[in-house]
Amino acid sequence: MNNIDDETTETTHPEPLKLPAIDRYGWREIIVKYFSQPEFQYHVPSPQRKLSLPNTEIAKKTYEHAKLKIDPMTMNHSIRIFLYMRAVIYDYFPDWNIDEEVLYVVALLHYSQIEALRERESKMTAALLTGVEAYEFMLRVTHGNKEYAGAICEAICRQQATFEGKGYTTSLCFILQTTVMIDCVGDYNFSRLIHPETLHWINTQYPRKGWMKCLNTALALEFYGKPWGLSSTLEEGFLDRFKVNKLAYTHDELDDGDSE
Repeated sequence: MNNIDDETTETTHPEPLKLPAIDRYGWREIIVKYFSQPEFQYHVPSPQRKLSLPNTEIAKKTYEHAKLKIDPMTMNHSIRIFLYMRAVIYDYFPDWNIDEEVLYVVALLHYSQIEALRERESKMTAALLTGVEAYEFMLRVTHGNKEYAGAICEAICRQQATFEGKGYTTSLCFILQTTVMIDCVGDYNFSRLIHPETLHWINTQYPRKGWMKCLNTALALEFYGKPWGLSSTLEEGFLDRFKVNKLAYTHDELDDGDSE
């Protein structure tokens, strides 16, 4: 009988995703506390007026799908998120090569949970339900591309996580979270990632009126209606940050939290 101590054993690991899948779909790993790292440095972002939207077949199908699930206020938010993502990546992550279609798709699908929240269709945490639905939709429109569908689902399901946890997230989830904070919280540490002129152009083209009231109503339904949900893991006072958003998104309009 062979002594197991005399045998050489090897640990096998699954093959990692090969490029271009990691870059194109946003599967690159990035530390959750990225902005807290000593090596991270803010710099003056560039003003960007590029407001064009992807026009691929998948982009068009996703837009039509999203229109059935979200109201015009939420649609404007989703498009602002896409435009923010493109701007922040240009200035801070120029080595990323996430396809613009992927950014657009995740932006369109990430808040389709709003309607489900209003109607209380499920006991599931809204972000998880939205992620699952997005995964199924993306499998259909991509003819079974699991890397693409999975990237969208992962980003949506994890969008409520904070930037103070341990470990890593995906580059797609990270840029989604970052830009949601810009549009919904207006925190200086996030809003300084994007040039004021870029904010002005985007928010003039896709107005915010009514958005913060819509968002806070949905968040309250989730927080108080589902005490078991992911929102219960957020730090105390997190929801209050959405109610006191005072960032000026345009030159002539100060968002006062009531979106008037």
